[in-house]
Amino acid sequence: MCSCAGLSHSVIPARVRPASTRCFTRLLLLSLCVLLAQSPRPARSVPVTAFFPFGTATGDNMTERSDDGSSGKINLTVDFPFFGSRNDKIFVNNNGVISFLQELRTYRPENFPLSDATPIIAPYWADVDISKSNGTVWYRETRDPNILSQATREIRGYHSAYKNFRAYWVFVATWEDVGFYGAHKEGLKKRNTFQAVLVLDSTGTLSFVILNYAKIEWTTGSNSQGNPTTGLGGNPAQAGFNAGDNKNYFEIEGARTSDIVNLTQTSNAGIPGKWIFRIDSATIQDSCSRSESGEIFFRPSFSSMLGGGQVVIDGPCFDSSDVIRGRFESGEELCCYVEEDQARCLLPSVFGTGLMNVSLNIGERGWNYSGLFEIKNVMDVKPLVKRHSLERWVTGAKVRVSWSDKLDFMDAARYRIEVLEYRMTGEVPGLLTVFSQESPRSSNGKYEVEVPSDFQGQGVAVVRVTALSSHCGGLGPSIYSDVFPVEFANSTDSEALCSSWLEAESRLPPLNATGHCPCTLRQAEGDTAQFSVDPFCNEESDWLANCRYRSPKASECILPNQEMTSSSRFICCYDKDTGELLNALDGSGGGTEERYSYRTSPSSQMSPSSIPYMSYMSQDVAPYLHCCAFSSNQTLCDQYLQLRRPVGCQGYSTPAAAQAAGDPHIVSLDGLGYTFNGVGEFYLLRVKDTEAVVQVRASPAEDEEGRVQNATVFSAACMCAGNESDVLEIQLDAQEAGGYSVLVNSEPLDLTSSTTSIFSDMSLYINSSSSSNNTELTVVMDTVGVSVLVEVTPDLLNIMVIAGSQLKGQLEGLLGNYDGDSSNDLMGFDGTLLDPSASMRAIHYGFGMTWEVNANDSLFTVMAASVFDNTLEFLADDDAASSTAYTPIFPDEIMQRGLRNDTKEICGENVQCIFDYEVTGKETIAKSTLKFNEKFEARKEELQPVVRCPYVLAIANGNRTLHGTKVGDNVTFECYPGFQLISGEAVIECQSNGEWNGFPPDCVKAPAKKEEDLPLLYVAIGAAAGGFVVLVVIVLLSRAACKRCSHKTKFEAGSEFDHQIELPSIFPISDIPSPVFENPVFMSSLQKLSEKGTFHIPRPTYVDPNIYTEYF
Repeated sequence: MCSCAGLSHSVIPARVRPASTRCFTRLLLLSLCVLLAQSPRPARSVPVTAFFPFGTATGDNMTERSDDGSSGKINLTVDFPFFGSRNDKIFVNNNGVISFLQELRTYRPENFPLSDATPIIAPYWADVDISKSNGTVWYRETRDPNILSQATREIRGYHSAYKNFRAYWVFVATWEDVGFYGAHKEGLKKRNTFQAVLVLDSTGTLSFVILNYAKIEWTTGSNSQGNPTTGLGGNPAQAGFNAGDNKNYFEIEGARTSDIVNLTQTSNAGIPGKWIFRIDSATIQDSCSRSESGEIFFRPSFSSMLGGGQVVIDGPCFDSSDVIRGRFESGEELCCYVEEDQARCLLPSVFGTGLMNVSLNIGERGWNYSGLFEIKNVMDVKPLVKRHSLERWVTGAKVRVSWSDKLDFMDAARYRIEVLEYRMTGEVPGLLTVFSQESPRSSNGKYEVEVPSDFQGQGVAVVRVTALSSHCGGLGPSIYSDVFPVEFANSTDSEALCSSWLEAESRLPPLNATGHCPCTLRQAEGDTAQFSVDPFCNEESDWLANCRYRSPKASECILPNQEMTSSSRFICCYDKDTGELLNALDGSGGGTEERYSYRTSPSSQMSPSSIPYMSYMSQDVAPYLHCCAFSSNQTLCDQYLQLRRPVGCQGYSTPAAAQAAGDPHIVSLDGLGYTFNGVGEFYLLRVKDTEAVVQVRASPAEDEEGRVQNATVFSAACMCAGNESDVLEIQLDAQEAGGYSVLVNSEPLDLTSSTTSIFSDMSLYINSSSSSNNTELTVVMDTVGVSVLVEVTPDLLNIMVIAGSQLKGQLEGLLGNYDGDSSNDLMGFDGTLLDPSASMRAIHYGFGMTWEVNANDSLFTVMAASVFDNTLEFLADDDAASSTAYTPIFPDEIMQRGLRNDTKEICGENVQCIFDYEVTGKETIAKSTLKFNEKFEARKEELQPVVRCPYVLAIANGNRTLHGTKVGDNVTFECYPGFQLISGEAVIECQSNGEWNGFPPDCVKAPAKKEEDLPLLYVAIGAAAGGFVVLVVIVLLSRAACKRCSHKTKFEAGSEFDHQIELPSIFPISDIPSPVFENPVFMSSLQKLSEKGTFHIPRPTYVDPNIYTEYF
């Protein structure tokens, strides 16, 4: 509204104006206000430069240059949905109307609904006249990638419900500088410029119109009673939609009134001059709804389970006076308020994950609005508060935190910084404040806090920062740090926590991990079918070790993919120097059994009350740290390892890898290679007697000029893990090089929220390829034991499948039956078996085509037109190759002809690369095939079986030196002083069968030297030594006496001298150790000499002279 009140005081100071001047000035300004009220407002519109490109340079067509002209019928390449009906033809009319069934040459705008059955879109229905070069009407149908990208961005920005929208087709109609009929004098200069953009999504079901208004200077032609010099007054223009059923219609605000001139100033999309509507359904959908119930949408659409974030709610129309309440289905309440006609809500902590229903109560009229909001696991949302100098985070320490100054929603003058502890009160989880302070905005962005000491749970904490505001009791949005276990300054506090945990854990059902770890890091990294990387490893943080909260010796740890409900889970960690599996009993922090998963939890039998991530931190991670890392009491760690036993790799069986890459070159799970160029949808893999499948869509390949070739590439892949599983689909997108889309149950997935997404029975991990600019997506079918790596290139999808050994003999499809025998992999759907030496032609028709998916069994999203491929059109086009006439080029036939000049330079000797380059002539495809094949061969090498012997425990009362567990490695044993080795072996060696060639020995205590026996022992030793000396002397004397004897005395048998003295045998002279009195065998033998009392060496009454000869 234009107001003249008080304007004189703002134009000329009153003190310099006489009364007559003031009166004249007021009259002049009043007249100016009247003129402004009747004229178009100053431009604050969508500039022409922000329009979708139009004109001759874009290849636009022009309508006939006449007063009420038209484009004539335009046959569309799609069926465009409008008001619930589908239309394959369109008319662009000069008078500011797009009609679907027929031309609309009526120059006088009418009220909706129209009396006839003509469905129309009216950007600006008025009496346009371009017969005398008064402007131009342009139009074109397009799938130009740049135009599609622009349309995608605008629709996504319009409403949070369409955050995953993807434009497939666009029709642009532009009225540039058009005049009105009957213009005279100044009216000839009046011009309008506006644009209507029709947009269809990739599913062919969602349609929108974008209306851009750059300049509106007239509203009415002279034949509609308009002023010929101003173009105003009379019967103003119409703007809106008519369904053509005499009933349904929608008029844009200001239509058919003088306010229609303000379309450049108004909007439903937040941009003056821009209006966006969804127009496919029976009701035109504006940016908000005035109905009493309906669906609500959220921006952003997800949050961490910790909560605190702010969301904007779309759906209902809100007034500034509305009182709004929100709540989750689990009972947690949101704090909501209206600001700038938008509802904003602060999220509470929600101790669960997944899609949850949120209800909204507006003005206490009931919980009539609802929508789904995603709560993500703590590990799937990057923490926004950074903890500095992590090694200093012990109780009582002063530490620092910071956060990005680019977080607009955290812009505040003051903040509340808290340390919260996670606690379970009975069965109810919560975050309790143990430290709190308020701080003004810091100049350097860092804030000091104190780590408190009064933790009462398992010592698991998180830092929360809240921006103070005028809403929700003075609290605004909150952000969080990572969730971390607290290290106590006094290790006795950790020991107390450990003891308490040991007591509680001992009362729970014992764990029984039935799985096995891969033996090496290479195997672990390659086995994506059964394991995924521990999220605490490879984090971008200040943590000193590569795996946070794991062993400092670990370069990486892994976790099983499959949730185990009948047994426990476990973790495997690998030595950063050797890549070998670490064992926790070595004191190296190796993997052990675990009760919880950081994602979900096992059955209630294994874990009575479980909270995703928080139970894992408080009952698995923190106890290990308090018992074994933060405590100095080794006994507690030993007790921990009795409850959480280490897991070895004996019994681990490597999975198999298969490839489907390039044009497509397939290597089965048993290693059989062949090329299959079928067009359509096929079973790449199917698990027998289940609903678990991997389907692929093969589309005709194109050469450098875009010409279709008699060869194919994979353009889409679809996975389902079973009856209760979600269906996940990956489609290549030709709108942008390397572009792709992911659909879950036919709904587009928001790929901006996270690189990790968890669905029912499946997980999705997204990362950039390490060897190129391509994107890699790994889909893990958790409950099946299969992973599917999809590499997205500008031209095609390369696929690698990893299947766990438990699936041997249970698979079928293009990747073979996986039974360890490649000779029977070419088993068709009908049971026909081809010999591996069959020609590619025979394999194509006799095997590959038999695995085509029946239309009723296809998992792919049914689309009016494919995002990338022209498979269906190709098969249906009678002028091109049909499914029966199409004949692919076969590798064994193409190799017989000459190669392109640069083929060897590009491909070397790689046959797959050579074939792709010969067929398509595209170096990008050939090199992509070459690199992916190298990646596949490297993965197969990683998955080669290795032999490792079991971990050997330390022995009691001795030293064990483990030199490794590889074949040829050995273990040596040595008893402590005072102990002797009995049974077993002093050295055992690992054999090729994975077993040691002996058993560890026992070290038993040498016979004790009792104090009261020591004098007897000394006497015995002295007597033995003295007796030996006496014996030597006697022998020498006897020898000397014999020399004086002249005759030799003979004795008869049985005489009193018929005695034989047997000296005690202690040990062979050659076995006497040094020093002899430290040898346990020697000491034991000496002790036995006095077992029956004092030992005396008998004094002989006669010494046979032969003794001298025998002993000396």
